[in-house]
Amino acid sequence: VTYHASVGVEKFILYDNDSNDGLDRTVQELNRAGYDVRMIYWPWPKTQEAGFSHCALCAEHICQWMAFIDVDEFILSPGWMDHRKPNPSMLMSSLLPKGTNPARVGQVSVKCVEFGPSNQTEHPVQGVTQGTRAAGSLTAGTSQ
Repeated sequence: VTYHASVGVEKFILYDNDSNDGLDRTVQELNRAGYDVRMIYWPWPKTQEAGFSHCALCAEHICQWMAFIDVDEFILSPGWMDHRKPNPSMLMSSLLPKGTNPARVGQVSVKCVEFGPSNQTEHPVQGVTQGTRAAGSLTAGTSQ
């Protein structure tokens, strides 16, 4: 949530598939910190696509755009590599070619690159988008 908010996502709808990791508490903390996060209890296993459809129908009146991603996935544009810090205009300015009318776009697809755990055995102290140094090399975000 914090990463995607920093690049321009304004609202978050999290579907909880019967987790036991304190998601309720985390959502409350994020809302207190000023993020717009909603949680929907979705206990049905193996129904991710049904959750996507449910969200599209129920949230279309509060969103211009939707992205369906897991909590361990991050949207990143190669054009952002020159920026020292993320900013809220990054996402929308990189999704469409200059001069495109967003109202005429029905879908945007992005390439998925999977890195796996990169030999990590614990969460990086700086967060998963920053990586850690282990044995003198950057391990998170590299495919080994």
